[in-house]
Amino acid sequence: MSVQIGSRYTKTGGYWMTWVVTRLVSVRDNVPHAVLVDEVKPDREIMLSVPALEATGLYTVVG
Repeated sequence: MSVQIGSRYTKTGGYWMTWVVTRLVSVRDNVPHAVLVDEVKPDREIMLSVPALEATGLYTVVG
């Protein structure tokens, strides 16, 4: 899986939510992080490390 700007992910567990990657940043020991916003509420933003986003089962790429 390759994390790219515009990639959409659904978060499984809890409640249904789609997140969109808006930008990629490099923080903490040069580990790339993806900044994602909630597709329904764009003011809701999260940042996840790219390796965690690729490895976790919580987020599934949808496009």
